[in-house]
Amino acid sequence: MQKILSRFALLVTAAGLSVAVASCSDDDDKVIAPDMEPPTFNITVSEVQRTQADFSISSAEAADYAYIVAEPNESYMPTAEELFTDGTIGQFEKGVAEVTTLDVEGGKKFDIYVAVRRINPYVYSEVKKVDLNTDLPYNDLVTLDRVGKTDFKYHVEFPEGVTSMKHVVIKKPTTRRLKTSLPCLAP
Repeated sequence: MQKILSRFALLVTAAGLSVAVASCSDDDDKVIAPDMEPPTFNITVSEVQRTQADFSISSAEAADYAYIVAEPNESYMPTAEELFTDGTIGQFEKGVAEVTTLDVEGGKKFDIYVAVRRINPYVYSEVKKVDLNTDLPYNDLVTLDRVGKTDFKYHVEFPEGVTSMKHVVIKKPTTRRLKTSLPCLAP
């Protein structure tokens, strides 16, 4: 009985090996390489204000994006890897990202550096640069020029004939008020 079982096991093993060898083909030797072409993208600036810039990034090929807002500097040109290390990173939703940055200040010029990448493996795009100018005319009596984490800067247009004005700044979480009276220097 043991001879019959061992012969049966030998036949089953031989049949299994022949099926395995027969199913091998040259197609298995081909390795599909991931797409190593850099992803492409577009940037569209939709609105620039004195303290804010709104822009959109679109790419059908990339998973995420990174950007840095910096003052113009001829010698500064970051790589895509540096943007993803030092910049602001976000992910695309259906190939589009709407971005609002408050890293700008009124009356200045800025450059926005943007890059995108594919994931698994990382394939980075080229870096694109967009010029911004926040030197916009004052059209309101009070205009914010900069909003920081602990401070802000604003501009007050004095109506014609006004020689002084009072400013009141209120810290919202508390009821404490800071009042200042600033004399107006007539132009």
